[in-house]
Amino acid sequence: MEAEKDVNIRNSNKKIDSNGLKLNLPIGWKNVPMNDSNVKAFKANCTGSEMFCDNIVIRIIPNNDIKLDQLLDDYVSEMNNNFQKLNIDYKGKCSNNNQDIVYIKYNFNEQNITIFSTMTFVRKNNRLFQVNTSSGSKNKSYDIKNILNISCIH
Repeated sequence: MEAEKDVNIRNSNKKIDSNGLKLNLPIGWKNVPMNDSNVKAFKANCTGSEMFCDNIVIRIIPNNDIKLDQLLDDYVSEMNNNFQKLNIDYKGKCSNNNQDIVYIKYNFNEQNITIFSTMTFVRKNNRLFQVNTSSGSKNKSYDIKNILNISCIH
């Protein structure tokens, strides 16, 4: 299954619609070419002078039989091993319109920059999507509830 086929961009205010998974991207963001056909990425329109360029990465996970709670716990465990000063701000799960969802909001320090991120796993229509957002500014951290247009996320 390829992201190119499952994640389609509509140019009206940068909305992505993927068989029921809908994402609202910030205005002005650009597609980032990826070598992996199961990944789509977008970044802010950065000038190059920023320490970090805000981004959103969407990945289709081929094995969708994985239990979402276990998948999220495995990722958090791996992040604890790889990131300096990982702080989990919030962890939750919910269901919305036949979508099963688990998510975390977290921040970590990488190369003396604090990165504010979300990681969300959404199971919809027999597909498993991972949606990550990252920002170099807490004031600009992106509300995953609005990006995914899912009301059950707190």
